[in-house]
Amino acid sequence: MFDEQYLRKKIKRLSETVWEGHATGKEIEDWLSSFSESGPGGVNERLHMLHLLSNFLYFGIREVRELLRAHFQYACQRPAIAKIRKENSDTINLTLIDAKLQEAISRTRFLAVGNPSESGQHLLYYFRQENNLVSGLFPNQFELPGFPGANDVHGEASVDHYLFIDDICGSGQQIEQFSEKVIKTLSAHSKAKISYCPIFATLDGLDYARKNTAFSEVCCLMELDASFQCFSPTSRFYKDDKLRAEAERICYYYGRILWARNPLGYKNSQLAIGFNHNTPDNTLPIFWSEHPASLPTWSPIFRRYSKAA
Repeated sequence: MFDEQYLRKKIKRLSETVWEGHATGKEIEDWLSSFSESGPGGVNERLHMLHLLSNFLYFGIREVRELLRAHFQYACQRPAIAKIRKENSDTINLTLIDAKLQEAISRTRFLAVGNPSESGQHLLYYFRQENNLVSGLFPNQFELPGFPGANDVHGEASVDHYLFIDDICGSGQQIEQFSEKVIKTLSAHSKAKISYCPIFATLDGLDYARKNTAFSEVCCLMELDASFQCFSPTSRFYKDDKLRAEAERICYYYGRILWARNPLGYKNSQLAIGFNHNTPDNTLPIFWSEHPASLPTWSPIFRRYSKAA
């Protein structure tokens, strides 16, 4: 079984150094109070939850800013440099490459998935700062070709690449809805490359987005394979199948109370990931859900701010 003292020390260290003060002693105890020390079959639910919490992937503002710098290099700079070199006989002339790279960036527009109140828009602010980009490269969606406020500065004559960024692609269904509302219109009025590039994405989410959206390219900075699913057979959270099965039963039981339709996260994502700005619904509800009527004392450890709130 798990070593409670070790887990609590690990969580305390993570809270102080990585989690930006989240999951303090009181917050942990409030959260754990909804679980039993002797659940069905004598299973210590609280110890299981401490183990899961100790493996939670949290990205604070410092880490998010670093990721956005890497994101710009991966999704914009490197592909542009590769294209420039290919079109110029594999040149290594740095002056030429830099001049054409700046031109390529000036003909790129950076946008977020969702409306101005959602996390993608929040990330754009940091993305622009961290990569020293001018604000003119960040249009509003209504300024794009095919929309009522279309602006020639962001039209086909001025743009070769539209890059849409996001924090995470879980199931891929939300980006499908966004594609129906925005990307189908844009692609019908522009021949420019249209990319969807979240920072994180599950393999299933990437596959779904590639098959069900109008983007000309779908990629991500960091892929989340099946090992990031808490209870998959290849889960990086558990080496012991018995302990994994016990934890899944616990999370499913409480998850049914917290979010009956998706007890292990949206579309059974089973993730344990969160950001400074929010916790995605692909993460297990036992981490983020607010108290339901049937569990009035329930206290989330990494609260989620719902779009419907």
